[in-house]
Amino acid sequence: MNINKELIIKNISAILCAIAVIGLVFTFATVDVTAGASIMGVSAEATETVTANGLEVLTGSGVWGYLIILGFAAVLLANYLKQLTDYKNLLSLAGSIIAVISTIMSAKKWASLQSLSTDAGVASVEFETSYGLGFWIILIAGVALVGIAMIGYFNLKGNPVFDAINNDTDTAQGVVMPSINLDAVSEKIDNTAKNVVSAVNKDNTQPPAAPSSVDSSSAASTPSVSVEQDNSDAIMEKINKLFEMKERGVLSEEEFAEQKSALLKQMM
Repeated sequence: MNINKELIIKNISAILCAIAVIGLVFTFATVDVTAGASIMGVSAEATETVTANGLEVLTGSGVWGYLIILGFAAVLLANYLKQLTDYKNLLSLAGSIIAVISTIMSAKKWASLQSLSTDAGVASVEFETSYGLGFWIILIAGVALVGIAMIGYFNLKGNPVFDAINNDTDTAQGVVMPSINLDAVSEKIDNTAKNVVSAVNKDNTQPPAAPSSVDSSSAASTPSVSVEQDNSDAIMEKINKLFEMKERGVLSEEEFAEQKSALLKQMM
């Protein structure tokens, strides 16, 4: 299986954010709450274990939970929104730092809310928090984003990974999507439709083979008819001139008849 390393580097921030989202479905934190009370010299303890996944901590830790979402969202927007290109490195660094801090604080906030509330002097409450797989996935993804943002923000070089990330910052903004010129596409569709219509019309208006042959023959014979007509007109003009010469007495009746007969034979 071939892995496109260039594509991974271009979209490393999005990949880490996606990993963080996946981490929300795993166990985020577990709290063991132990409450002790002493009444009239008799001591008693109660223990309760509460477990929550990332989504539950996100919605149950107040502002810190919302800041986790805001931090990762800022990283995504900085990397993929063209209007924020000039502020990409700064927003990525700030967003990733906010995400890391909020991840830690949201776990603490949620754990504190799980402790039992009792009156002072009557009961003592102790709680122990352990962090689950979801917490570590989100935290590691956030720390990795901080590292990547720092490489870009401070333009660190001298390492193949650093150079690849900086080159990506200079030349690419996330997934390279092909630009689509809707006007050009529409024009091509119109031209194709016109060509199809023209071809159909041409097929519909093309005469059958047999009539075409007849028309061709007629067309071929037309020049011959035209030549014959011209010859007839010339002969008739000569006959008229001969008639005029006869009337003026230049030609006799016999001479006129002889010349006329010769010209008429040429017409046959």
